Amino acid sequence: MLVLHGVDKSTAQIARELDVNKDDLHFMTEHLQNGIDKKKGSAKQVMLST
Repeated sequence: MLVLHGVDKSTAQIARELDVNKDDLHFMTEHLQNGIDKKKGSAKQVMLST
């Protein structure tokens, strides 16, 4: 499930609305989330080291 601006939608719902294959969308959102998690982790490390 992906949360966009407070609206919960399943990957399948979003894929239908965007006319994208649900497996492709899942792959893209998974990589997006991993990137966000990495950025959050590096920001925490910077805050802790100061």
